[in-house]
Amino acid sequence: MGKQTTAGIRTYITMMITSRKISTASTINRLILFCQRLPLIGRLVPDSFYGISEGKTAFLILGNLFRLNKRLLIKAMYIGFMVIWAYWIRDMAGMGFSVFPVESIMTLFFFMSFIAAPLSLSKSMNLDVGVDLMIIDKLRADADVYVPARIFERKIIDFFATMPFALLLAIDKSYSVPEALAILPLMTAAKLVGEALFLSCFSFFRRFSKKTYKTVSYCFLGIAIAVLILPFFVIVSGNQFPFKRVVFHPVFVVGTLFLAAFSVVYIRRYRLYRTLAWGTVVNFNLAMEKVKPRQKNQQFGDSAKWSKDLKDEDIRTTRFSNLTGYAFFNRVFFSRHRKFFGKKILIRVCLLAGIIIGLVIALLLIKKDLGEEFPIRFLPVCFFIGYMVSLGRSATAAMFANCDVAMLSYPFYRSPSVVIRNFYLRLKTILLYNAPSFALLLIFAVIFDLLAPLIQSILGARVQWTLIPLYVVTLVMMWIFFSFHDLFIYYIIQPYTADMSTKSKLFSFIQMGVYYISYMNMQLTHVNINIYMLIVIAATLVYFVVGLLAINKFCPKTFRLK
Repeated sequence: MGKQTTAGIRTYITMMITSRKISTASTINRLILFCQRLPLIGRLVPDSFYGISEGKTAFLILGNLFRLNKRLLIKAMYIGFMVIWAYWIRDMAGMGFSVFPVESIMTLFFFMSFIAAPLSLSKSMNLDVGVDLMIIDKLRADADVYVPARIFERKIIDFFATMPFALLLAIDKSYSVPEALAILPLMTAAKLVGEALFLSCFSFFRRFSKKTYKTVSYCFLGIAIAVLILPFFVIVSGNQFPFKRVVFHPVFVVGTLFLAAFSVVYIRRYRLYRTLAWGTVVNFNLAMEKVKPRQKNQQFGDSAKWSKDLKDEDIRTTRFSNLTGYAFFNRVFFSRHRKFFGKKILIRVCLLAGIIIGLVIALLLIKKDLGEEFPIRFLPVCFFIGYMVSLGRSATAAMFANCDVAMLSYPFYRSPSVVIRNFYLRLKTILLYNAPSFALLLIFAVIFDLLAPLIQSILGARVQWTLIPLYVVTLVMMWIFFSFHDLFIYYIIQPYTADMSTKSKLFSFIQMGVYYISYMNMQLTHVNINIYMLIVIAATLVYFVVGLLAINKFCPKTFRLK
C-alpha cells in the first residue's frame, strides 16, 4: 500500500512538471512568434529558436518563479481586497475604524476562503481550455492522472501563497504563530472538499442531463455568490463571526480533515475526468460561438447589411470619371457607404451641438464667475471626448470588412505603391469625417475655458484672447492624432483575420493604452494649460512624423491578410 502511494505521488509530481514544461514551452513559442512579427527585431529572431531546448529549460525555471510571484501577487491583492472591504463595511455601519479590524477581516476570510472559493474556484470546475485540454486531447495524456495532479498542484500553490497572510496575522495579538499557520491546512482541506463535492455532483447529475457541467457550474457559482453576501450582513449587524471558536473547535478540525482525507481518495479514484474535460471544452466552444457574432458586430458593425440597400445611383461610378487609379477606388468605396458614415457623423455632431447649446444657456442663466468658482480647464477633457467621437476605429473596421478582407488576397493590392497610396487617400477621408466633431470640440473648449466670462457679462472680466490660437492648434493636433492613429495602427499591425476576428494582442494592448491615456487626460483639468498644450502639440507632431516614416518603411510588409 505504501509503495503504491509513493508511486502515485511520483506520478503526480512527474505530471505536474511535464505540464509546466509544456505550458512554458507554449508561452515561449508564442513569444518567439510575436518577436518575429515585429519590424526590425523580427529579422534577428530565426526559426531555430523554437528548437533550443536548453534555453527553454532556463525559461522553465524563470517561468515557474514568475508563476509563483504571480500567485503571491494575486493572493496579496485578494487579502488587500478583504482588508479594504472590511474597513468599508465598518464605515457604512458607523462602527468606526480600529487599528486593524481583525475580527471583520477573519469573518470575510472564512466565508470567502473556506466556503466561496472551494465552491467557485475549484480546479476541476475551471480546467484551462488552453493548456489542460491541449494536454489531454491533443497530447493524449491520461486524464485520470493529469487532472488530479493539477488539482493537487493548485492546492499546494494556494497553501504557500497564503502563508504570508498567516504570518501577518500572527503579528496581531489575537493569533499566535501556531494558530495562524494552522489555518493554512484547514483552508486547503476545505478546498479539497470543494473539489470532491463538485466531482460527485457532476458524476450524479450527468445521468439526467447532457448539460450537466454547465448546470452544476452555475449552481456552484450561484451558491458562492450568495455566500459572499453573508459576511456583509454579519458585520453590518454589529456581530462578528467567531472564527477561532469555530475553525479551531475540535469537531470542525477533525471533521474537515476527515472529509479532506476522504476527498483525496475520491479525487484519486475518480474515473470521469476525460468526460469532465470534454464537457469543459464543449461548453467553452459553444460559449465562444455565441460571443463571436457579438464581437464581430462590435468591431465591424452590421457589415453584412451595408450593401443590401444600395440603389442604382449608389452603384453608378460615372460621377467619379474625373478620378483615376486608387483615388477612384477609394472614392467609390466611401461613396457606397456614405449612409453608414453619415449617420455616425450626424449623431456625433448633434450630441456635441446639443452640449454646446446647453452650455451657453447655462452660462447665460448662471450669473456668477465660473472662472473664479471653478478654476479648471475643459481642454484636457476634449482629449477623452475626441477619443470617443473619432471615426477612425469605425472607418478602419469598415475598410477591412467590406474591402480589404477580399482585396488583400491579391498580390498587387499588397505592393508598396498601392499600400502607401491607399493609406494617404484614406487618411484624408478620415480627417474629413472627423472634422465636424473636432470643430465643435474646439468651440466647446473655447466657450467654457475662455469666453464664459464674456457670455455672462461679468464686469471687469478679462477674456484671454491670446490663448485662442493655441487652443486652435491644440485641437487641430488632437484631430490629427485620432484620425492618424487608428489608421496607422491598422496598417502597421493589421490585427484582423479573414474570419473577422482580432488576432493581434499587441493591437488590443495599444488600443487599451490609448484609452487609458485619454481617460487620464480628464484628471488634468487643474494643470498649467500652456504646458499642457505645448506637450500635446509636440507629442502629436513627433508621433505623426515617426508614424509616417514607419508607414512608408514597414506597412507594405505588415499590411497583409492573416
